[in-house]
Amino acid sequence: MPKPNQILVVARVHDRLHKVRTSDRLPVGDSLRELCDDVAAYSLPKDQGALIGVRAMEAALPAEQSIWLGLIVVELVTNALKYGNPAAERPIQVDVARLDGQLRVTVSDRGRGLPQDFDPRTSKGFGMQVVGLLVKQLHGSLVIDRAWRGARFIVTMPLPADQDRVASATAPSVKTSAAIWTGPSGSRSARAEAT
Repeated sequence: MPKPNQILVVARVHDRLHKVRTSDRLPVGDSLRELCDDVAAYSLPKDQGALIGVRAMEAALPAEQSIWLGLIVVELVTNALKYGNPAAERPIQVDVARLDGQLRVTVSDRGRGLPQDFDPRTSKGFGMQVVGLLVKQLHGSLVIDRAWRGARFIVTMPLPADQDRVASATAPSVKTSAAIWTGPSGSRSARAEAT
């Protein structure tokens, strides 16, 4: 049975499609801002909506991919609210960047971080299992930045072909990371480091 947040993602995407009748593609930044605003409205007191921030470059995705990416981000943000102990000086941050025909979406918090043995591939949580499946659907990869002070998940996926040539920004490097899911066939790469 879908979670309320999952229903929210689908409803939001369809609402935006209704408003943007001339295209079947949606701006990633606007979509994720609306979703994060909704998550904040449902999960936080009215005066704490700023605990979730979104910084995004211009990019657009087909409706189906927008739904999948929205589900991923909402799940990761919801987990960060639950475990990341956000505060005004250390908010949850969602960053969207373009790099060499790829879209890179990072969800990070400054909480106590992930357990040393945390591996989404073996997680029994339904949410992380769904995240893994959706990353595969997007022909993307999920990376955990093990050097980050807190929890930091990075999803990278190919942009639609007609956006490949648009100028992109250099995304921040990841010093130590663990590739969890990658590739259109669902192949998995080994973890770079366990700690």
